[in-house]
Amino acid sequence: MNKYTELIDDYLSGDLSAEEKAEFEGRLQNEKELKEEFELQKQVLQGIRDAGMRSEIKKGFRKASFKRQSGKFLAGLGITLLVFASVWVIQNRSIPHDQANIRHELNEENNKQWSDADKHLMPEIFIVDAERDTVIETKNGIIFTIPANCFLNEKNEVVTGQVELEVKEAMNPMDIMRAGLSTVSDDNLLETGGMFYINARQGGLNLEIAKAKGIYVSIPDRNPGKKMMLFDGKRMPNGKIDWVDPRPFENKINPVDILSLNFYPPHFLDSLSALGFDIKNKNLSDSVYYSFTCEGEDDNFQSDWPDETTARSDSTKVGLHKRVAHTKPNGARLFRKNCSVCHTTDSRKLTGPGLAGMMTRVPGGPWLTQYILNSQKLIKSGDAYANKIYNENGKAVMTVFEGILTERDVKAIINYINSPGQLDRSGSSPCEIEPSRIRAIWDRKLNNTLLATKEFEERLRVIFQNCNHHLLDLYVNNLDKNMFEIDSMAALIMHEDERETGAQFTNFYKRKNGRVAIDESHMRELQRYVEEKRNLYREAAVKALRNLYANEKIKDAQALEELLKQDAAENNRRATVFEEEVKANMNEAYRQLGRTGDTPPPVNSNYLGITINNTGWKNVDVFVRESATTRTTMDYTDTATGRKATIKYGLFSVKVNDFDKYERVYTYLIADQLSSFLRVPNKGNIFKENLNGLFKYSVVVFGFSGKDIYFTEIKEAGPGQQNVSLVKMPDADLERYKCLNKVSTADVIRDLKFQLFDQNETKRKQDVAKREQVKNRLWPVVFPCAVEPQGPMK
Repeated sequence: MNKYTELIDDYLSGDLSAEEKAEFEGRLQNEKELKEEFELQKQVLQGIRDAGMRSEIKKGFRKASFKRQSGKFLAGLGITLLVFASVWVIQNRSIPHDQANIRHELNEENNKQWSDADKHLMPEIFIVDAERDTVIETKNGIIFTIPANCFLNEKNEVVTGQVELEVKEAMNPMDIMRAGLSTVSDDNLLETGGMFYINARQGGLNLEIAKAKGIYVSIPDRNPGKKMMLFDGKRMPNGKIDWVDPRPFENKINPVDILSLNFYPPHFLDSLSALGFDIKNKNLSDSVYYSFTCEGEDDNFQSDWPDETTARSDSTKVGLHKRVAHTKPNGARLFRKNCSVCHTTDSRKLTGPGLAGMMTRVPGGPWLTQYILNSQKLIKSGDAYANKIYNENGKAVMTVFEGILTERDVKAIINYINSPGQLDRSGSSPCEIEPSRIRAIWDRKLNNTLLATKEFEERLRVIFQNCNHHLLDLYVNNLDKNMFEIDSMAALIMHEDERETGAQFTNFYKRKNGRVAIDESHMRELQRYVEEKRNLYREAAVKALRNLYANEKIKDAQALEELLKQDAAENNRRATVFEEEVKANMNEAYRQLGRTGDTPPPVNSNYLGITINNTGWKNVDVFVRESATTRTTMDYTDTATGRKATIKYGLFSVKVNDFDKYERVYTYLIADQLSSFLRVPNKGNIFKENLNGLFKYSVVVFGFSGKDIYFTEIKEAGPGQQNVSLVKMPDADLERYKCLNKVSTADVIRDLKFQLFDQNETKRKQDVAKREQVKNRLWPVVFPCAVEPQGPMK
């Protein structure tokens, strides 16, 4: 693959961020090699003329090495037919001739003879670089693997530069009838699985395929189990095609770009889409999927996990609960996870011996438990029976399970081996196939292996549903084998207690899918790479999850501390301002009643008591305090003197224009005789409060939108309504703001900072709640063995 290919593909597919796109376009102007590669790849995409082409086919143009897969199909160019051995009669229909689909005067044999099918089938045109390994896929799913330097010109010279590849296909009965194609070979009727035509040209001239190279073709097998043959098409004078020279299909499997495959669990993308995520964004889908992990992979797994039903009594903390699997060890699942790759519960031998009747053979007491936990220790100790097993089985070393299995686990496995028909599902683990395992293999380093194939993608869906990661390990650890050999092992294992799954792998085996050539040293290197990456990814995911919840607990505690501090400070500030206003009102009331200088009596431990039955000035403080509390006008008359005291309050309101453009809006009243502000409550875009007639007020309004701050001031506010528009504050720096009343500046800024903190904290908690809702809804999709499997969520 060219070093620029993936970057260019991301740019052409619109997958780059705005910053990455700008950087790429800058490099495009300055780097000649990048520009040349860009123009070539752009032309390749523009060469797809068929509107029915799948959008994802663009990814198939990423150049990859398929040299090991170049077969000897299509040694010459022409019409080919995919057929079966039995008979299927197709009734020909009269179809009007249409010359529009014949693009050149001469056919691939350089003569003017064309068939009815040539005229009626719409071509797909691909522009490929003759000097590069290329994979193309047609709209009906035929995959052509084109090795570099495989095209020859009329002088038998290797062609360089761009080549036009023309493909026509009729892969279903309707297309076959529409094209007027017959299924006759020397007057014998054939059952067809589809037909296709391919030709290559450069400069309008036909090209040949080098016989030592060949183009490898993978054709969808819509009738598995039948022996397919490939026929060449011979045009007849009557416009029909006779099918000649049948050849059996190879059993090779064709690798593709592994990132073009779907390795997510069944229904994951459907469910993610139902939750509102953009599933076309693979980076986003990956980030969600790879965030799932478990604290352990045993059947006694338990870990902290937030739940939607957890009570949240206030807005300052996120509740956690335990998601606990059954603590009773599940012998069936423990056996499948740890033993089934090497052993069966009957007499059949895999890597290790069959285990039927083992209790009659092995020494009694704790010997068997000790052997399963650490057979190597017993072998090294000189134990006779342990060494006998070791030698009889080619000195194959059994895995050391100390630290992995407990004695309770081993006893559960032994009980299961003795009674394999009793399949206990009560201890299902949710963590059989963690996303870290998938992440380790969904990697371009595994391109050109059997994992990078449609065939493995299909098997992986079954593996997900069975939840046995040892089935996955079978394919990862046997990259040099034929696919059907691994299918056979999987079927053998699964027939122990998962007969339905075993039957599925048996059907896979019957297809006889072959192998992708890979040398043993490279296979071992890839296996080490996968295991190393799996451990790193899992450790990173577990660490990230633990850190996530630990950090959120810290943030919850910090938020609670800030809230308590703010509540205490706010209560103290409000009490101070209220008492200041009450005192001012009281002094004015006393003045109006002709009483001045009244002060509270000194504190005395001795009190005198008396019952009174008339009102008088002695109660004026009660009315004054009530008036200040309700912020309503007080009219008080002293019954003894007849004198009146009035404290007036008038309604003030301010309407904020464009109120909806702001995330939050705050309005502060600042009185000339009070030490701090009064925050004005609102209903919609109108803020209302009653003003004390004894004070002069100014008003300041703040609005917040993202990181921007907007404000306005009213120097003198009185009863009535005012409309205001907010203007953007330079630098969005609250510290630079000075209130009209400087005494209140510090309190206003302090309050605004807390309101911003509270706004961000509210958003953080909403994000946490949404994330946990997504996690809990996707949990049974990612880990289907934790609960009953389900379809896409609605």
